[in-house]
Amino acid sequence: MKPDQQPSLDPTLAALGKRIRSRREQLGLSQEQVAERATMHVSNLARLERGRQGPRVHLLLLLAEALETTPGVLLDGLPLPALEVEEVQIVTRVRRKPAR
Repeated sequence: MKPDQQPSLDPTLAALGKRIRSRREQLGLSQEQVAERATMHVSNLARLERGRQGPRVHLLLLLAEALETTPGVLLDGLPLPALEVEEVQIVTRVRRKPAR
């Protein structure tokens, strides 16, 4: 298939990709930084952000953690209450600290 004949995007995947990119940009992170945090290849993240690929469940969980949010926020786009946002950020920071 030629590049100008690509199939149209699934609207659900396109919306998910926009939410992933928006959250990444909101945090001021590059695709490389998020990919490293989520232990995935940057090309996979790029395809997700463009809506060309949907994530498997385990990858969605890793992405949510890398983006300091929840899978639900990425999937449905509804914001978390402020207290829950703070809880997600605390849990993410604790999980990232290296063991001593």
